[in-house]
Amino acid sequence: MWVMAGLITTGCEGTFDWVYDDPADEDVTTPVEGQFYFDFSDWKKWYYLDLPTAVEAVKADSTHNIADDFVEYDIPVDAIGDVEEERGDHKRSGQYMYYFDVFGEGITKNHFTSFTPTEPQAEPEKWTIAIHRNNVRTNGCSAYETSLTDIDAVTLEMCKAVTEWKEDEWTENVVWDDQSTMISCYVPSQGISVNMTISSWLTMKIPPVPPSFSMNNHVMLIRLADGSFGALQLVDYVSPTNKKCCLTVKYKYPI
Repeated sequence: MWVMAGLITTGCEGTFDWVYDDPADEDVTTPVEGQFYFDFSDWKKWYYLDLPTAVEAVKADSTHNIADDFVEYDIPVDAIGDVEEERGDHKRSGQYMYYFDVFGEGITKNHFTSFTPTEPQAEPEKWTIAIHRNNVRTNGCSAYETSLTDIDAVTLEMCKAVTEWKEDEWTENVVWDDQSTMISCYVPSQGISVNMTISSWLTMKIPPVPPSFSMNNHVMLIRLADGSFGALQLVDYVSPTNKKCCLTVKYKYPI
């Protein structure tokens, strides 16, 4: 274990940069009709989008880049109370420290170690989805994973026939927001509700080291809070300079 830890520390200067990121060069891409590209790799930010408003902007100006419509908000990390080592109440805003068995059975084996209360996550008044790295949350929406890999094949009748819509669910060890203690296998996560269906579009597995990634390119249907329908499909998660969590997403709205 010490040999492995030493190699990782040397290779990434004491952090797990290899988990998703680097190089940090800025990428420039040309907008493509029906899709957006955005760098979601920042560990400490959520990026919000109001899909109907963004689509209307594209209708008004075909050169409009939806990437420009994302609004960023920092994940709260400043403590507003004492650190708690007992689990206490669930669904509290804050930082949840978990131990992940990185060098053993893998990150699927983990356990709670402490909780630090923080302010709730800030968000804009109007939004549909928010993305943090590979995580997605929604504003009163629900989602369904289809078996389709062609977003143009989605129809309104198909959306109306779905009965197993999945809403956001509470998580404590999914939204990793700091890599500074990863070398010791402790990873703080934000306690927040996430849509696990859409978030399944990109998963990471450790071991091996470096990790392996699995991209799910199935079309994800979304039922918005107003009852309208849309669709999202991840088509790539790597930037032109090989930076991870830079997502290229096809979208369709309204259906």
